[in-house]
Amino acid sequence: MRAALSLAVAVQPCAAGLRPPAWLSSAASKVLSRPPKPAPPLEPEPPQLTWIVYALLATLLAVAAAVLIERYRRRKSGAAASSAKLAPPATHQRKEDSAKAACQASPSGSTLLRAWSPPEPREEYHVASTFHRAEPAKGLTHLSRKDSDPLICTGGTEAEGCSEDSRTDSSEKSVNGGFDAVQLEQLAGQLGSAHPALAEKALTWVSTLARGISPHIDATEFSEGTLTIRLRYPLSGEIATRSRVPVSFELDTTIRVAAEVDHTKAAVLVLQGIGIAPIEGASEVYNRLLPVWQGCETTEAKAEKAWEWWLRHKGEFEDTKLWRLVESLAGLRTASLIPKRGFMDILMGCICVTRSRATTLRYSFFADTTTTQVKCTTSHHPAISNPASEVYDPDAEWKSSTARDIATRNVTDSVNRELAEKFAKSGINFSLLFSDVEEKGIKGASPDVVAKLFQQSLAVGGATHLDRMVGAMKWQRDDPTFKATGDHGRVLWREATK
Repeated sequence: MRAALSLAVAVQPCAAGLRPPAWLSSAASKVLSRPPKPAPPLEPEPPQLTWIVYALLATLLAVAAAVLIERYRRRKSGAAASSAKLAPPATHQRKEDSAKAACQASPSGSTLLRAWSPPEPREEYHVASTFHRAEPAKGLTHLSRKDSDPLICTGGTEAEGCSEDSRTDSSEKSVNGGFDAVQLEQLAGQLGSAHPALAEKALTWVSTLARGISPHIDATEFSEGTLTIRLRYPLSGEIATRSRVPVSFELDTTIRVAAEVDHTKAAVLVLQGIGIAPIEGASEVYNRLLPVWQGCETTEAKAEKAWEWWLRHKGEFEDTKLWRLVESLAGLRTASLIPKRGFMDILMGCICVTRSRATTLRYSFFADTTTTQVKCTTSHHPAISNPASEVYDPDAEWKSSTARDIATRNVTDSVNRELAEKFAKSGINFSLLFSDVEEKGIKGASPDVVAKLFQQSLAVGGATHLDRMVGAMKWQRDDPTFKATGDHGRVLWREATK
């Protein structure tokens, strides 16, 4: 305004050759004498919402990482502080010293087992009130390669002498929940003529199972070539939901394990007291489907009807293991990549499980390779053929045949197997465990994956807020098996309830 008025005062009169009026000069002087108004401050641009979200997420991740690091440090320091308390009794130390001396005199071809320290106590282990406090197992044995561990020797003629010396010491029962390493060493002596790699896999499974159930063991003994484990009460094993294995495990109060070697030098474990049962909700859904299946002449038609029925009624089973297992697959963000047949198979596979008993685990090499594999044989539980039993199952044969066909189709079809290896590695290996696939040129179940299925998980709990942020579903915060993944075991052993 001042610039425009100055120009009007100075230029226009001069251009016309006239003198401006006095009133105009006075007005112009007043305007020109006013102090200039300060310019309004510039308003800051609103921040980008996206960057705020990123910054908040980065802060949360940093806090979570710091919490995890602190917990890890506390566990390590706690384990170091309690190491003196976990020292084995003098009697066990004398046995280990004598075994070590015997092994040092044995040839290099003998199989070496090493003493197993008890699992480190983890605070997650006591989250659920139904869990019993884990007492340190005494003298457990595994196959780690730590030079500081005492050696126990098995395999070969010299090793048999070592076993004979130990047999006298372990003739009495091991009580108070103990599991004597010498007893496992005696069982290993039964596998002396098996290939060392196969014997190792078999013994790893036995020691993994024994370590997980050690808090519930009342007594153990080795007699007449059989390892006997007596529990205080029957146990049930809930397998991690995300493993997508459609069964639960059952352990009787008496478990027996014997070891044999067949003509191919495969290691064979003969089992008693280990059962397989349907998961919670499976039997009820099967019975509800019987009238729905009226008129269906093929298994394919029944599977189609079952899935349609499930989509309408699944809300009635939200508190069951069956719902969680199916939803763990159907609720994935990538579920659209899974064909409908995959959902039908997982539902039918769950509801067609019958109560069975594991009879043998056979460890062998696949074809002419050095890749190890394991196969399990089973028999029907005697109670399912008794009409007076609560678990009577008149359709057991049809269920078994249907479940076997589903497993065989999925492990022999390359596309199905690729999907299963991605979404359910434990589940596909569980199917391979019971499938006759070797004659079809397909490798059997991985011994390491199978052992992990029987390994007690020390990480117990549902999904955290951080898990939810990276993809966990809302209901998984209440799933106690959510943490059973990665390096952790896949089963939670609890006292069985009727």
